[in-house]
Amino acid sequence: MDSSFFDKRGGGTNGVTSFQDSLLGPQTTANEAFIAEVIGTFFLLTVVYATVDPQRSNNTLHISALGPLAIGMAITVCHLFLIPIDGCSVNPARSFGPALVANSWRDHWVFWWGPLAGALLAALVNETVFKGRKGFEAKWAK
Repeated sequence: MDSSFFDKRGGGTNGVTSFQDSLLGPQTTANEAFIAEVIGTFFLLTVVYATVDPQRSNNTLHISALGPLAIGMAITVCHLFLIPIDGCSVNPARSFGPALVANSWRDHWVFWWGPLAGALLAALVNETVFKGRKGFEAKWAK
């Protein structure tokens, strides 16, 4: 494959417009990419919180056995949704490494603050909405 194809698309770095070309439709703004990263990270971490909760895992065998599959499927859905928009970060470390090597920092705040906001929102929902359910409290919280 021609290396110019790879270089034109940012060489592996995340970017708000680095994945956009005439086939993908209109350009994505940094604010739209930020919202997409928040949604993607929220979705992923909600699945992770639901599958790794010790109280639910101890009561139901299939949750602990199929947890890795559920998390892997959530990551797949996030990538299918976010790669056309901004390259899919949902993890600041995933964006930092390629940006450091390529010295490409344009709109990089999206790939730090988006996942952090999505993770905070998922943690708040997990602690407030799901914590109130009877029998949901973790063993160490008692």
